[in-house]
Amino acid sequence: MESIYNLIPQEQRYEATTFKHTSCHATRVQKEVTDSKAEGKLYGPTKDIRPNPKTFMKKGHGDTLRSKAAKPYVPERKQQTILAPAPTKRMSKELRNFVPRHTETANMAPASNKDFIVTNRKEMKDAPPAKVTAAYIDKPAGTGARFGVENSGLVPKYTKKATYGKTPKYLTKRKEALTSQPVTQRMQPESHIRQISEDERMQILSGLRMNWEQIHREYQGLSMFTDTIPKKTKRNNMEARLNQLEADINRFERHGAIFVDTSS
Repeated sequence: MESIYNLIPQEQRYEATTFKHTSCHATRVQKEVTDSKAEGKLYGPTKDIRPNPKTFMKKGHGDTLRSKAAKPYVPERKQQTILAPAPTKRMSKELRNFVPRHTETANMAPASNKDFIVTNRKEMKDAPPAKVTAAYIDKPAGTGARFGVENSGLVPKYTKKATYGKTPKYLTKRKEALTSQPVTQRMQPESHIRQISEDERMQILSGLRMNWEQIHREYQGLSMFTDTIPKKTKRNNMEARLNQLEADINRFERHGAIFVDTSS
């Protein structure tokens, strides 16, 4: 059904998608859970393995208590899974023998008559005094921390270097290499920059003005309404070209001497 409201462009809204974490063990755990369940436990056995009512169990054919007692019990070894991990092994006999028994007695150290208080006092008297390192306090009120002066910037290190105030070696080598060159080579170095003549400058300037007039004539012929994207793009491109040409014309008019690089 046509409606005037459908002509108004409406903003499309997209719902924000949230990423859901999926474990890499999900399929493995699901398979183990499925395998551990008994088949037909909820709704009975499937159609192919239903018991035949004519072949029922008779007396003496099943496992009696006496026959079960005669068989040795063998625990069922299940495969290790995430839901049913393997049981931990018992402690070996060699490791268990390291544990002391309650009947054993420990070998105590022999008693000593040494007076450790007197010995420590004597050692402290004979010890040399501790060296006090230079430090500064960031707050003189007594609540600040103590820092070393060595790396604080207060001690002059750079001016005390052996190479301070001396000419670097690379400058000395460069000076020797320049003095070893011939005089003519030093006076006339190779240069890729040249100055354009006045005729070339005026020729380039006239070409820039002609390009500006041509683009300006096309710019004035554009539509007054820029209601489409191609019209806006064309107008913006022509304005950018006009601004660039005006900047180049102004540069050539203000500067009489213009140099160009001929290396490229």
